Amino acid sequence: MKKLTALALAVLLLTGAAAALGEVKKNEVVYARLSAEGELKDIYIVNAFEADEAQEVTDYGRYDAVINLSGTEPIAYQGDEARLNLPAGRYYYQGNPEQKQLPWDIAIRYTLDGKAVEDPQMLSGAAGKLEIAMDIQVREQLAAYAGGMTLQITLTLDGDTCLNITSDKATIALAGGKQTVAYVVLPGQSAGFSVTADVRDFAMSGIQLAGVRMNMDTEQYQRVSENMLAGNPMAQAVGPMIDNFVKAMAGTEAQSYADARNGAIQSLQFVMMTDEIAAPPAPTIESQPEEKPLEEGVTERFLSLFGG
Repeated sequence: MKKLTALALAVLLLTGAAAALGEVKKNEVVYARLSAEGELKDIYIVNAFEADEAQEVTDYGRYDAVINLSGTEPIAYQGDEARLNLPAGRYYYQGNPEQKQLPWDIAIRYTLDGKAVEDPQMLSGAAGKLEIAMDIQVREQLAAYAGGMTLQITLTLDGDTCLNITSDKATIALAGGKQTVAYVVLPGQSAGFSVTADVRDFAMSGIQLAGVRMNMDTEQYQRVSENMLAGNPMAQAVGPMIDNFVKAMAGTEAQSYADARNGAIQSLQFVMMTDEIAAPPAPTIESQPEEKPLEEGVTERFLSLFGG
């Protein structure tokens, strides 16, 4: 009996100690830089923690380097373990993964007047009929991550130098003097898009791709669907169907991309940006030699003595 009481007391003490540490929430944002053709050039993960109280935690990840983004103290990193002294509040550190890969294979192709452009940077200052085609494929070995992510893709084109912008699968909107061309790829899906425009003096900022967990107002979609099917026997069945669809699109709870041993985390996001196609350099204006002032004549010199 005494042993059971002692054991119960120990369990209570341990439980109380764990509760006293408070909750630690972890979010991961995967940043990637891509070439203008969509090839992965660099990738790093920002690991963000939120703690109720100061405490020590171990975070896992196979990194070439780790950087403290919340202070100047070096991080105790050995093997694939980062031992962190979390303050109360938020704490961030960056890890540069050994394996550089994304859940998607991204290919971007360019044609000008029907001819393939091998180097997109050659489009700087170009004129003609431009087509930009994108192909998004899920990487099979990382399909579990792509399955919980909605991809949002945005191209921004100059409204003055890009005219007759068309794309049958895009949402095209005016934003000041710019035209944004936006696409959505549902979780776990592959897709292809193309946009055409008549361009002159062409330049383009990088294409933005964001992978985020999909959340939707299920009730709103259910109401719209039921109203559309009013009087149809399917009206009563559409509500559960929409609910199941939205849950499937949201996927399971977020898992750490840094290392599976970190388990479930609060959120996982991907932020990707391609290289820009820069505007051509402005032409240099040759400086003209300064004109020498005309020498004063004798009369002018004489008059100047009298303030003339």
